Amino acid sequence: MARRKQIKGSLPIAFHNLGSAAAQQIDLAREALYTRMEDRIAELALKIPVFLVNEAQIDAVAPPALQRGLNKNAVQRRLRDALEQEEVQRDRERRREEEISPIERAWDDIQRGEVTDMQEPSPFAYWIRFTPVGLYLGRHSAKPQWSKINSQGTPQPAPDAVDAYRSANTPLIFICPERVIDWANRMGVEPNLVFDKVLYHELGHAYMDTEDAPSESVYDTAWGRVIEESFANFIAFSQFSGIEARHVQRLITTQPAEYQGYLLANRLYAWPPIGGSERYFESYGEFWYYLYHFRRITRQIAELLEELHYHVRPHIRRIAEQLEELYYSLPRDRWGTWAEMDKNDPRRLGDWCWYKEHHRHSTDEMKKRTRFWQMLAAQVLLRMG
Repeated sequence: MARRKQIKGSLPIAFHNLGSAAAQQIDLAREALYTRMEDRIAELALKIPVFLVNEAQIDAVAPPALQRGLNKNAVQRRLRDALEQEEVQRDRERRREEEISPIERAWDDIQRGEVTDMQEPSPFAYWIRFTPVGLYLGRHSAKPQWSKINSQGTPQPAPDAVDAYRSANTPLIFICPERVIDWANRMGVEPNLVFDKVLYHELGHAYMDTEDAPSESVYDTAWGRVIEESFANFIAFSQFSGIEARHVQRLITTQPAEYQGYLLANRLYAWPPIGGSERYFESYGEFWYYLYHFRRITRQIAELLEELHYHVRPHIRRIAEQLEELYYSLPRDRWGTWAEMDKNDPRRLGDWCWYKEHHRHSTDEMKKRTRFWQMLAAQVLLRMG
């Protein structure tokens, strides 16, 4: 029988127990916890401290908005209604009647929706209450005061754990071993595997962390939360293989709706028509690739023509302006046809991080990108079945 390989010395990830009695049941020295991680996730894990807390502590530090999840049936019904209104909206746009998009209005309604009990959810409530197992506080988040955590601590944490928390700055991660073990028992899964899934998920949030200020974070929107949590679960799921991956998929099916789009968020493609023809781009990435090079080439042509005699320069400028107008007239905001591919788009996650970084710019271009992500979030939820 092969002997289990042990890790000697201190652990490469900084774990600190602030009050979890169940933390001793999690083996933090397992080789698998570290060898599964992709390098980009492992690099974050080495930098961000992880604090183990009990149920009262994680409830005390988790914002109320993170103690609720989307009620899939109610949200799907609202989004289906919104998509049916999209065609009417397009007719009004052709008549130049300005009004908010039905999808945008639907997401606003969902955002302001009431919260219901998870065991018996109301068919009309868009949110259900749920208890967080892990929590990521980003670089711009305010770190909870130690007194808020200490008042909930049983048993009392070791002095070095207290010192580590007091000296730590965000970002940081909280995980509740008590809820990890409860989740594992309900699903018949090894608690260590559930712990690893939760840790990788929170590190996924760290990977997507940007300079986005909390007061303007797209995560605070219902549609942004669908995209973000789906990607975080995609990153977590990607660390596993074989039977472990199948167990992780079972775990995800018990999470709120916004967590369950981990495969769809990377595989759904919008196929906007090229001009008025019947040709379609094969992917969102290809679409932006052609738009970028179209604009670059037209600018190069304009620069070359500018070198001609000064008498023709005004005409050249008008040509350049017309080319710019053609560029912006391409149908980038008509995301009517969607298809699921059998492979992931390697650029989609990077596109999301870029959008989070720059979405505060109030430009027509950014509005169209916002619409794309809103439509993608709707499609992700509607295709869950």
